[in-house]
Amino acid sequence: MSGHDDLMVDDALIRRNMDYVKDFQTLDVDSGSLDRKSKIVHFMNLTTVGEKLRDKGLQKEALDFYKESKEVLEQLDDNTQGKQEQSKRITEIIDSLSKTCDAH
Repeated sequence: MSGHDDLMVDDALIRRNMDYVKDFQTLDVDSGSLDRKSKIVHFMNLTTVGEKLRDKGLQKEALDFYKESKEVLEQLDDNTQGKQEQSKRITEIIDSLSKTCDAH
């Protein structure tokens, strides 16, 4: 894979990525051990999966991913407008999903 030489020679990197995927499926990623960049990527992964689940009508599962994404977002040490906007957006989605899940 051109441009991905580290992937081809670093078995530890491959193992870490595979462990992440396995833990991600069960929402068992230790986000406290992630560096800032990894937390941002993890947040994006969580919200993307939450969105896909919501689109498929899997409200409870989507809610779990959005709740986890909010926890990861809160771990970021900045107080930028972008973080505030994301936090507001995620909170609104969680509130909406919670109402939907409570109604069922």
